[in-house]
Amino acid sequence: MSSAERIVLTVSVLCLLAGGYLRVAAAHDYLWLDELHTGWAVSGNLPDVYWRSAEGNQSPLFFYLCFAVVNLLGYSATALRAVSLTSGMLLLIGLPLIVFRATRCTATVLLVSLFLMLDYESVFYASEARPYGMLQWLGGLQAFCFWGWSRRFSSELVQTEIGRAASGVSFQLANRSLCNGGTQDTYRTFEWLTRWPVVSLLSATLVSTHVTGVWLLLAEAIFVACRCLVMRKWRSRDIWKCVALFLVLSLPAMLAATMAWQRRGNWATVSNVNMVLTQFAWAFGAMVVLPSGALVIDRLMCAPRPHDRKVSGALFTFITLWAVVPTLSIAGLDYFQVAPLGLARYAVVGSIALPLWAAFALNSMNSKVIRWATLLMVVNFLIWNSTVWLRPALPLISDLRNENWADAVATIAQGDSGYPILLAANVLEDVEALHNRSPRFQGYLKFPVLGADPNLKNPIIPLNTQGELFSDREADAVESAGGGWLIVRDLPENATWIIQQIEQNPQSSKWQFDLAQFPSPEPNYVLLFRITAK
Repeated sequence: MSSAERIVLTVSVLCLLAGGYLRVAAAHDYLWLDELHTGWAVSGNLPDVYWRSAEGNQSPLFFYLCFAVVNLLGYSATALRAVSLTSGMLLLIGLPLIVFRATRCTATVLLVSLFLMLDYESVFYASEARPYGMLQWLGGLQAFCFWGWSRRFSSELVQTEIGRAASGVSFQLANRSLCNGGTQDTYRTFEWLTRWPVVSLLSATLVSTHVTGVWLLLAEAIFVACRCLVMRKWRSRDIWKCVALFLVLSLPAMLAATMAWQRRGNWATVSNVNMVLTQFAWAFGAMVVLPSGALVIDRLMCAPRPHDRKVSGALFTFITLWAVVPTLSIAGLDYFQVAPLGLARYAVVGSIALPLWAAFALNSMNSKVIRWATLLMVVNFLIWNSTVWLRPALPLISDLRNENWADAVATIAQGDSGYPILLAANVLEDVEALHNRSPRFQGYLKFPVLGADPNLKNPIIPLNTQGELFSDREADAVESAGGGWLIVRDLPENATWIIQQIEQNPQSSKWQFDLAQFPSPEPNYVLLFRITAK
């Protein structure tokens, strides 16, 4: 390795260390609404974990892992985020190592390292008590194992086709043509990962972490179908065994997903497919279209050398499907009004495919000038894309999540335990707070408070955030206790407007609503009003 290559690898390691620091720093944020659902889900008994995760439209596996960690380390924000942070660190370490082992190209490692350091989703979800960081890492691991299995699967097809007519040497040459040579050594080391039972188990684990992991499985199904059509062979035995084992193992997650499917209409208020497509188009242009153009120029300008490593079209096809299927699936479901899933996190299982595409394109270039010029342009995009979030992330408390539920609930805990808490947390499902009186559903709506403090004894009255916040029912509850609390998840500049809406109820004239002040974060989207008699 030359001195220049050592310098590049050193810079890559420094980028990965910085990425690790950003993840740890972001993990010091306050727990926000969705994370409090995780806290509530794991704060009960083990049998509660499944139905509580399902009530929050989630698959159960991540929550079982969090339950184990919380019972081992004690209930805290650090314990709740430990699974995601561990997944993020594994991705941070594993992905550059795999890329380097596959390519032996320092430019590709630098690109992947910079992406992992600067990508908002990779940092945010690795430091959050939700399953998306684990989903991102598992997606990469499953795709790695699937590609190895598909090589084995394709080799069997080639062997069936030419085995009788070709010599062993010819078969080896045909096998090498199926993939880039750089990944062969990698898969010899991890040969046991390339078997269908492992792929099936990881596939079920992926869906059991979050149901949107199915986008990657859909991309892989399309890839296998295309591969079989090209080779005009269908070797179905291992495929059907893999599918059957997956269906059995993923059944609990699929049952939990049925509840989320029934509530899919609630997401229409937060779905924004245009934003998802716009963000993806920029990233796709920078990490796929731009390197593709550079690769064409490289082919036109530079003659290939015999010892150069090349990446097969099959690998590029697989990575392309991995990258585009999640976002296109979201857009398609929204366009045909099946489900409004226009949120970037629902495509996170494909997020690392784009930098991988760019990395393997760099590895295929013969000209060092074109390779490094392309790398510089992609890095400029990554830096530009990170400016919207990186600056506030530099202090120890990164303020990526502006909800101080911890201090609000701690303030309540120090007061009278008999005072009711009127909770308008702006949960998507709280539109049914007054109509669905099911004890389980009402228990779910209390998670923002109980996730912050599972031992809080105050009675909690969930409200429809879009409705009246101080009706006669709430006034009577405050009257009987002699006081109360009101929590509204909203912008701080709306506090005055909230009081004006409450004052429309004549019974509010008996009470004074004082807004509690907390030093951080700024702004704080959790508004706590103390209700006292005038």
